[in-house]
Amino acid sequence: MESHALNVLMVAGETSGDIHAASVASEILALRPDIRLWGMGGDHMRSAGVAIERPMRATEVMGTVEVLASLGRIHNAMKRLVDLARSRMPAAAVLTDYSDFNLRFARRLRTLSIPVVYFISPKVWAWRKGRTRTIRQLVDLMLLILPFEEDFYTARGMKNVKYVGNPLVDQLAPILQRDPAAIRSELGLPADEPVIGVLAGSRPREIRRHAAVFVQAALQVASRFGGARVLLAPPDDEKAAILRPLVSSFPVEIHPGKSREVLRVSHCAIVKSGTGTLEAAVLGTPAVVAYRAGFFNSIVGHYLVSTRYFSLPNIIAGSEIYPEIMRGVSAQAIADRLAPLWQGEARDEMLASLREVSLRLGPPGASRRAAEAVVAFIDSKTAT
Repeated sequence: MESHALNVLMVAGETSGDIHAASVASEILALRPDIRLWGMGGDHMRSAGVAIERPMRATEVMGTVEVLASLGRIHNAMKRLVDLARSRMPAAAVLTDYSDFNLRFARRLRTLSIPVVYFISPKVWAWRKGRTRTIRQLVDLMLLILPFEEDFYTARGMKNVKYVGNPLVDQLAPILQRDPAAIRSELGLPADEPVIGVLAGSRPREIRRHAAVFVQAALQVASRFGGARVLLAPPDDEKAAILRPLVSSFPVEIHPGKSREVLRVSHCAIVKSGTGTLEAAVLGTPAVVAYRAGFFNSIVGHYLVSTRYFSLPNIIAGSEIYPEIMRGVSAQAIADRLAPLWQGEARDEMLASLREVSLRLGPPGASRRAAEAVVAFIDSKTAT
């Protein structure tokens, strides 16, 4: 890449961010084919046209303990990106989610006078609210995907914020438009057998902590109601290889990279707290949300998290739509919360609430609106 070309640096550090950044990258290139995109990310960004200079695999970690164990790799990734940014001087940097890395990186970019657009806000409304001041200092434009975030930031004096809608609305539209029978056929499922979906996480440690207990809970519920297929959907083949030995003794099926298809045909699901909960909500899948943190991370989270709820559908609604189990996670506890969702009033009420959450996320076109905001921002900077 020549240093004089109009180029934009993009950074994502985990699977969901890679997917969302890729959608925006595709729209940027549709609007402005002359812009060259490069940075850190995964296969989705690469397929969208981003030149991946640093694969995100080495930095895809979570939690305090995991981050401490990976500091060397994270430092090397940041140093590489800073060196490239210094030599290429991009018109802007678009940083997606992944706040512990990206806010530190934004500080380094500030010393190079490279403007920063931040897509998908750090969850400062949930914990470490003091970071709002840091964001105000380091971020030139914040693009938001949750409906309550704009009010949160403007109430704290940050004016350069814009709610663009939620990219999941666009990404899930093709799944919602498909005939569930066709999806069942694609997954090799009979037409009428109930399915319980299991999303144990996208990171290795999450999978190891959740897979067996989630499956045991699903099988308990299946046995209560005359049987059901239990389907697990890790994000890719690499994660599936981690998952298989953990559940090899159970009668389950594994469908790598098919989490949305699995949720679409699931009668109900067990979902690890995270982006998957919002996907389940938009797809209208009744679910229980659970999360097993490591001991140290659970202690830290207890003192730092300030929200009443953990899953995004519940936070958006301001009430517990999805039952949450964050402590004392066991197969029995999960099964006891999932069973009432099989049929009856509790299920009907949840389905109605999920429709309301989906409507609150706004109309389709979030990635396009985000890309338009990025291009307009770049044009305003390059015109001066």
